[in-house]
Amino acid sequence: MNTPTDRPPDHGTGGADDELMALLKRALEREDPVPADAVRVAKEAWTWRSIDAELAALTYDSAVDTSELAGVRGGPATATRALSFEGAEMLLDVEVTDDGERRLLLGQLAPAGPPAVGLEFADGRPPVVMLTDELGRFGAERLDPGLLRLRVEPADPGSPGGTGGLVTAWVPI
Repeated sequence: MNTPTDRPPDHGTGGADDELMALLKRALEREDPVPADAVRVAKEAWTWRSIDAELAALTYDSAVDTSELAGVRGGPATATRALSFEGAEMLLDVEVTDDGERRLLLGQLAPAGPPAVGLEFADGRPPVVMLTDELGRFGAERLDPGLLRLRVEPADPGSPGGTGGLVTAWVPI
């Protein structure tokens, strides 16, 4: 026979404990709501968790810097765009080649270290994870055009002198 002392404790699988927690939550929200300023400050503080990653700056974009075309008749032979990003502890060089309706992305991290680079899309497509080799090289092919950014997580965030991560700005490809 199951008596109340014979049953294991209820840990959020439904039942009286969940009902009591929901009742307490509603009572607290009604009687002592969280101030809007506190919510705003908490959200702003959360963005600082990856401050090193947010310092990546676009330092070169071949679509903007046309000085390399000086003295050349006509446009470039291929539709390749070169981008360079610089973070506090890492450089990220990327080439995007237009293959008609698709794009080929090749890149390299310096120094090599983090095992992967994430490719995020502004239109909500799932991110793509690109594994890096021992030299920090990575790539993805058959990408649809659109806005994207690259995210590199730290190789070992806890180690002293470990490489920090970076996130690039959104760039059209």
